[in-house]
Amino acid sequence: MAMRRWREDMMALSLRGCGFGDGDDDRPEKPRRYGVTEMRSPLYAFRPAHHALQEILDSLGPFVDGLKFTGGSHSLMGKELVREITDLAHKHDIYVSTGDWAEHLLRQGPSVFKQYVEECKALGFDTIELNAGSLKLPEEALLRLVRLIKTSGLQAKPLFSVKFDSSDIPPSGDRAFGAYIVPVKQNSERVEDVNLFVDHSDVMNLERLRGFNMRGRNNNSPLFGIGSPFFLM
Repeated sequence: MAMRRWREDMMALSLRGCGFGDGDDDRPEKPRRYGVTEMRSPLYAFRPAHHALQEILDSLGPFVDGLKFTGGSHSLMGKELVREITDLAHKHDIYVSTGDWAEHLLRQGPSVFKQYVEECKALGFDTIELNAGSLKLPEEALLRLVRLIKTSGLQAKPLFSVKFDSSDIPPSGDRAFGAYIVPVKQNSERVEDVNLFVDHSDVMNLERLRGFNMRGRNNNSPLFGIGSPFFLM
């Protein structure tokens, strides 16, 4: 009873930003369209799933919006175990994503990918990710895959990566001879509005940052720096 009351108090503190700010700053309850926290799923086949994962979700479930299988880990698990994990996530109002694995199946042909989509739906997945950067498909082909996923009743989540050389971006305050550098505006974007992918061990730390540390401060912080455990979705 005490643990349940603690979880409810922690959720209430998080959703209202630890008492800082006005009502416009309150974090919405699930399902959320922004401020989404997506947690990494187990990378190994453990059984029973409810012993390990359920303990995590019982404590952190109100703060977690999605569960993501990474590195094709679900392909190494039995179907019963995968279904057990997806059912457990759904009990906590958490969607389940396949992670970046679908692109490996496209090498075997469109029919194999269609079978993969149907199998993902049968196993309880809600979202299928497509790594557009590694696929290197034309736009028409990518749209066909997205339509195939959506017509099956699942959500498609294309992933796009933007790569650039940091040396091409002049630091604020530095001036090349004869050049003008536009002053950088202070970033007022708050971390509670950003969708992030984290490990289960970082969920509570991220929730603390969403609710307290980052309120009213700029995002030029170690949050997204080198070695940060948080990744933009």
